[in-house]
Amino acid sequence: MLDSVMYPSHDEIHELLAGNGRVEGVDLSNLEFENLDSDDEYGFDQCVVRNVHIKGDALRGSEWRDCQFMNCVFTGCNLREAVFENCHFFNAETTETTVFRFCDLDSARFISCDLSVGGLFGSYAYDVEFSQCKMVGFQVEKTNFSRDFGKLKRNLATFNACSMMDAVMRDADLSTCVIKDCDLSDADLSSAILTGAEVMECNLYGVDFKDCDLSGSDLRGSSLDGFDLTTVKAYQGLQISAGQQHLLLTSIGIDVFAD
Repeated sequence: MLDSVMYPSHDEIHELLAGNGRVEGVDLSNLEFENLDSDDEYGFDQCVVRNVHIKGDALRGSEWRDCQFMNCVFTGCNLREAVFENCHFFNAETTETTVFRFCDLDSARFISCDLSVGGLFGSYAYDVEFSQCKMVGFQVEKTNFSRDFGKLKRNLATFNACSMMDAVMRDADLSTCVIKDCDLSDADLSSAILTGAEVMECNLYGVDFKDCDLSGSDLRGSSLDGFDLTTVKAYQGLQISAGQQHLLLTSIGIDVFAD
């Protein structure tokens, strides 16, 4: 894709966007995103962004498809209802990654993206969804997945069929969130809050659950090999598959034999 991209100036990119708000095959590194008209809706296809701090309110509801972000930072950016599909936020050759800091990601969607070694830091992300994404080493720190509805506070985020090996989500409030069919092997969930969460059909081998609150969470269908129940802070109401119960009993010193 890099061989076919255009390298227009800031003003030329504005002219391209002035048509229908969409551009294709353009290097956007010269674009000052914060100066875009926030009343328009933007779409970017097969575009490249390098070494840019992306900020401002104009990208709410924006659509990104087959785009590459190289060593970028979304900072203080309004990305509510934005959709990223088949986008790469990590460059395997240079190991450069892209992160989100202090952004609004409420109802944003990431589909088949590579977010490896990136992360969400100090952001709002109610109802954010990651589906079929590569998120190896992804970090979540001081990110809020909740929204207040009057006196009711609801927490929601969805991770579906994602590769999340070595992800770091310590101290994260993931209560009532959905993590399904994900590979979380060797992830750090220490001190995380997973009360009422669905962590179903996941690979949990080597996950650090130390001081984690698993009260009322649903781990049915998930592999619990290496799970140490003695390190968990709370687990009242925890649900697991019958075929995994011997692993939990073994972790607390109980030997299980066939009838």
